[in-house]
Amino acid sequence: MKASVSVTEFDIHIFVGEVSKAIFNEFGSTLEDIAENAVKVLETIDLKPFLVSCRSEGNSQQSFRNLFNAWYSECFLSYPSVHSMKETISPMIIKKLNRYFETVNKHFGGWRYIIAYYSIFFALSAMLRVIDKSYKGGHKNVIKAFNSRFFSQRFPRKFMLHPFCIFKTRNSVTPEIFLKSFPTLSEDLPIKRGEKITLLDLLYFGRQKVNYEIMSRFARAKKRARKPYEVFLTLNLRRVVFLFNLITEVFLIKCYGFDSLYRRFRTTTKYFGRSKIKPYPISIRFEIYEKYFKETRAILESV
Repeated sequence: MKASVSVTEFDIHIFVGEVSKAIFNEFGSTLEDIAENAVKVLETIDLKPFLVSCRSEGNSQQSFRNLFNAWYSECFLSYPSVHSMKETISPMIIKKLNRYFETVNKHFGGWRYIIAYYSIFFALSAMLRVIDKSYKGGHKNVIKAFNSRFFSQRFPRKFMLHPFCIFKTRNSVTPEIFLKSFPTLSEDLPIKRGEKITLLDLLYFGRQKVNYEIMSRFARAKKRARKPYEVFLTLNLRRVVFLFNLITEVFLIKCYGFDSLYRRFRTTTKYFGRSKIKPYPISIRFEIYEKYFKETRAILESV
């Protein structure tokens, strides 16, 4: 009988930090760089053979509904932030606000992890709904269905950008990122022969631990002398969510066309426009999409 793995809040920091670092090394440091470089990779990948091979009908309305939920969660993850405010703010006020925002991040790191997970979960649900309207509830079931469809030989492997393309099975060599994050995680997750375990599984595993076991540790966390772990956790989570939602949006653009997705984005912008905030950082991605995908037509119309 295997001993239960005791995950701490520092394990969560390490895990998110390693995933974020992999994105940094692959695509750049700023969100603008990540968007530009990731889109350059994704725009050249042909999804039509995969979509032709999908026999199940999708549900576009449910897909876009899930995408809005992903956006809504990502915006919440990005607040409070001076980047998300519309008004011009003086440097002195920005300095004071940044100090305040750092304090907020330190106290609510655990909940920010949960919000980040849900943004990604809604995004992968949006992708899954495009090709399959029959899957039924439960996080494990949805992630398992996603893994079986989007980590299959039929789906272009390069489309699931690094580090989301990494997965392991019982008989495979453990990728480096799995070794660095959650050192004992492989022993805790039961893996059937040939079953794929992806970073999405690890994000869900972490969400369970934070939600039900170690939330109080995040809440009680005091200021550390060496590193502001909680501040970096929020910044790293934003980077991870940013890239996965980008993958989802490009997938939907290729499936339904740029105009279809852009209309949803404009509707969301109007929704936020009633308040004093803006849909940051989603707007960063759409500036890049207009540059690369403005003339993109729906693949699904011709399938």
